[in-house]
Amino acid sequence: MSHAKTLQCSRCSHTRPYVAIPPESSYMCRECVEQHWKEGEGLLPPGTFKCCPTETSEGKDGVIQCRNCGCWYHYACLNITSTSLREYLSLSTTKWYCPEPRCAEKVIRDHVHR
Repeated sequence: MSHAKTLQCSRCSHTRPYVAIPPESSYMCRECVEQHWKEGEGLLPPGTFKCCPTETSEGKDGVIQCRNCGCWYHYACLNITSTSLREYLSLSTTKWYCPEPRCAEKVIRDHVHR
């Protein structure tokens, strides 16, 4: 019997392997994030951690990989709903950087400070 720690979605019973999140924060699984956007509920509550970054390059609704850290993100977790934008982001020449601070700082360093 495994006693591995898990993190439970704040809206449903889905769990994922445990990752530390701040005490006043909550976690929301990919399915609930998708449902949240589909229902037009607006922005996620402050301090909501989503399933991304994920360790898989597969997602039923599409994923994108950060060109800096290599992490994968579901389009739904990023609220990317436009088919045209998804097609553009899937081009091999498109460079996309995730919202993690280390990647955002790299973009600023490499492109703004020229």
